Amino acid sequence: MTFDNITKIGLFIAIYDQFFPNNRLKKTQRFFIIDADVFIIVIGSFFMAKMKKKSILFAMTCMLTMSTVLSACGKEENHEIVVDEEKAQTDYMLAEATVGDVSLTKKVTLKYAQKDSESLNFKLEGYQIKGVYVEKGDKVKAGDLLAELEMEAAGEEYDNCVTSIELYETDLKFLKEQRELALDQSKRMVESGETDEAGAKERNLKIEEEYAPKIKECEDYLAYQNLRKDYYGQQVEEGRIYAGIDGTVAYVRTFSKTARSLKTQNVVTIFDSAKCSFTCADEDYSQYMEEGRKYTITLLNGTEYETVYSYNKEDKELVFELPEPDYTLSIGAKAYFNVILDERDGVLWAPKKAVHTVGDEYYVYFTDENNIRTVQYVTVGLKGDDRYEILSGIKEGDFLVIK
Repeated sequence: MTFDNITKIGLFIAIYDQFFPNNRLKKTQRFFIIDADVFIIVIGSFFMAKMKKKSILFAMTCMLTMSTVLSACGKEENHEIVVDEEKAQTDYMLAEATVGDVSLTKKVTLKYAQKDSESLNFKLEGYQIKGVYVEKGDKVKAGDLLAELEMEAAGEEYDNCVTSIELYETDLKFLKEQRELALDQSKRMVESGETDEAGAKERNLKIEEEYAPKIKECEDYLAYQNLRKDYYGQQVEEGRIYAGIDGTVAYVRTFSKTARSLKTQNVVTIFDSAKCSFTCADEDYSQYMEEGRKYTITLLNGTEYETVYSYNKEDKELVFELPEPDYTLSIGAKAYFNVILDERDGVLWAPKKAVHTVGDEYYVYFTDENNIRTVQYVTVGLKGDDRYEILSGIKEGDFLVIK
C-alpha cells in the first residue's frame, strides 16, 4: 500500500467517523480498504440509497469534495533524500611536515636617537636673510659658515674700525719710536759732553711733555675704536651661523626673499653621522647578541635598516648604529628587532597550529582515505615562534590537519 493511499484512507475514515458516530467502521474493516477512491463511491452510494431526497444533494456535495481532496493527495511524488558526499565530509586544511629551521625569538622595541646633534638659529631678530650656504646632506666641519644675515651697515662700521685701528696703531708706534730716539739723543749728548746730566734731564722732560699727550690721545682713540670694532663685530657674528660640530646637515630652512630673522627659528640642524643609532635599555638580551655583527631592524611602518650592533656598558644598552643617517627619521622613532633566544637548523618541524597538547603529551591529526581524522602522538623538541621541532611520531612529507 502506497503512502498516498494511506493518506486517502485515513482522511476518509476521519470524515466518516465525524458524520456517522453511531455507524463507525470496525478496526478490522479499516484494514481491508485498499483504494480510497473506490471506497468513497461504494459507501456513498449505500448512504444515498437510505437518505431522504433533501439530504442526497448534501451527501453528493461531500462526496465530490472528498474525492477532489483525496485525488489531489493521490498525485504521486518522489520524496528522495540526496546526500552530497563532498559536502557531507569535513574539509580540512592540511600542512606538510618539513625539514628546516626552527627558532624561538623575542621582539624587542628600539628607539632612534642621535648621540650628538645641534639645532642652530640666528641670534638677531628682524634682519633680512643674506644667504644660507649649505644643503641637506652636506658634510660640514666645526667652524664652517652655514648662513648669515644682511648686516651690511654693521659690517661697514666694523671694517672702518679695523682700518682706523691699523692707522692709529701705526701712528702710535711712530710716536713711541720718535720719543725713544729723542731720549737716546739726550744720552749721547751727555756722553759727548754737549750737555751735563741736569741739561739732559731737563731735555727729557720736554720730550715727555711733547710726546706723552700725543701718545695718550692715540691710545685712547685706539681703545675707542677697539670697542666699536668689538660691538659691530659681535653684531656681524650674531648674524652668522657656524657649525659647532663635525657632521651632516639634516635640516635646512627655506626662506623667502623678504623673510626676516627670528631668534626662535631653527635654521640648520646638524647630526653627528657617526652616532645615529637605535637603542634598547634591556641589557638582558645582550647575551644573545654578537658585537660588530650586522642585524636588520624594522620600523613600525615596515621599513628595514641594516645596522651594526654594539653594547654600551656605561649606559647598559643595546646599540644598533646606522651606517648613514636617515633624515626622514624623527627623534624617538620606534623600531623592533627579533632577538633569537634559541634555534635548531635542519630539523623536522610541524606548524604550531597542527600540534595539540593533552597534559604533558603532544599529538597531531592525520586524515585517512575516508577523510576522517586520526590521532598520532609525537615527541616535541624546541617550541619555536610558529614551528615545533618534531623528534618522533611523524616523518617528512606527512600531511597534518591544521583546521
